[in-house]
Amino acid sequence: MSAVSLDNMHKITTSATKTHPWLPAVATHRYAWPLAVIALLATAHLLIRTSTYGVAINADSVTYISTAESLINGEGLRTFSDGKYVNWPPAFPLLLAAIGVFGFDLAEAGRLLNAAILGVVVFLVGLWLHRSSRHRALALLGAVSMATSLPLCHVSSYLISEPAFILFILLALTTLARFLNGDGRAAFVAAIAFAGLAATTRYLGATVIVAGVLMLLFRRTVPMSAKLKDALVYGALSSLPLALSMLRNQMVSGTPTGARLEKDASGFTVFDSLVQLADTVYIGLLPASVPNWVGYLLLAGAILVGLGVVLVCVGATKHRTPAHSTETPPIYPCAVFSGIYLAVLVTTAGSTTEEIVGARYLAPVFAPLAIVAIALLDRFLALEARGSLKAIKRALASLALAAAFANIGLASLKNFQLTEKSLASGYYGYNSQAWERSATIAHLRTYGIAAPIYSNDPAAVYYLATAPMRVKSVPHVIDSQKCAAWLRRIRQAGGANVVWFHTRYVWPHSEIVAQDKQKLIRSRPNNRQFCDIDALPSSIATRTAELPDGTIYRIASA
Repeated sequence: MSAVSLDNMHKITTSATKTHPWLPAVATHRYAWPLAVIALLATAHLLIRTSTYGVAINADSVTYISTAESLINGEGLRTFSDGKYVNWPPAFPLLLAAIGVFGFDLAEAGRLLNAAILGVVVFLVGLWLHRSSRHRALALLGAVSMATSLPLCHVSSYLISEPAFILFILLALTTLARFLNGDGRAAFVAAIAFAGLAATTRYLGATVIVAGVLMLLFRRTVPMSAKLKDALVYGALSSLPLALSMLRNQMVSGTPTGARLEKDASGFTVFDSLVQLADTVYIGLLPASVPNWVGYLLLAGAILVGLGVVLVCVGATKHRTPAHSTETPPIYPCAVFSGIYLAVLVTTAGSTTEEIVGARYLAPVFAPLAIVAIALLDRFLALEARGSLKAIKRALASLALAAAFANIGLASLKNFQLTEKSLASGYYGYNSQAWERSATIAHLRTYGIAAPIYSNDPAAVYYLATAPMRVKSVPHVIDSQKCAAWLRRIRQAGGANVVWFHTRYVWPHSEIVAQDKQKLIRSRPNNRQFCDIDALPSSIATRTAELPDGTIYRIASA
């Protein structure tokens, strides 16, 4: 981009009066409608992507659906395996249950909900940037970046909790920023409510509470007594729903967060997580044929350009500050939250049962980081640099804008490819062509099966064939003793049926995740196995049906 075009960006401003600088408000109608169009296009794209086979469904999705169905039926928080719902906070199944009580199909309701949330996120980010930026074109750039974002579009294609989690985080940061800029106690109450919702949607939502407490404590013009009071009230009230949920988990299962801190953790080191973090950032945009070192080199280059922008902003002694700037610009709450979230994610990946630091877990920080990046770029473009610093400024600005447009272009291309594949065969998991053609699922639908039921893919059996009949998992094991104990238990209880899939269809038809999964299979220390039903003698495990993609066994009673 030429120096002339960079300078002309200063002219893309608005003369509208602002009662709340940089804070999202629909008062600026002249600039809201282009953002609304971008948001509607993002929503329409997601609805088109999921129009043939529906929203992507994986094992987590089935857990949310079955728990919501249990709530609707008055059975409490129970999963499809008849287990206690403790591994996740309860907000998302409660939301699905609130929709399901009106008779809506939960999968279709989730599809429409995700599409609407994506549009709202795109609009909010664009409007936030519009209110904070001197260069209004950057608000459109931010909105388009959100609409084409691979992580956001990816998680929005699933029936999982991340889309709602992302929205709650964005609303929590927005309302907190409004309070920090003098918007009154109503904004403070809203910030508490949305932070509480984020924390009860995903356990990592607690990071937004920590970020909020820090922002309240480090205000510059507020007396220490007021800082402490606000931080205490915010932290206590926003943490209360999560604390009650964890107390309930402790009472029903003996652990506050399920199995996430137990001995079957993933085993990743912090270094493994950092490498996977880097892989996830670039792997979605580059073809599989591109060597890893090229991706790392490009990522390092992007980081260096970003650092250059930051250093020039700090080093410039004379620059114009936008007239509507405030004590707490949007970069602060977003940057604080993003730093805390990423630090917790990377350092805890090896001690929890999370498998991978992938696009799903990075998606919640994409919008805050985009706000940070574009706010820095806006400030950078507003600098009054002289001499050699001016030349450096123009070069860095050109590189930053070129990288932003290249990211949008590559992400748009990849999204088009994924949408094309989704329309042809389904985006992911159980709502896909492969599972529709499963002979084992067809057999279960035709002939049924008696409880109790076990499977090496219980979510598939429940969702596609046996719901509301519960299905339990054949246990993952490292030694044979656990298998023997499990087998003895079910035989003493009168036997059981086992649905064993020889072919797994759950991986998405996506180059991004396929590469991620290959790396996961190679690197995961504790790659657990299922108990081998096929190795049991026929007197114990009788084959009642042999199918092209699976076998159904009857485990005899003792």
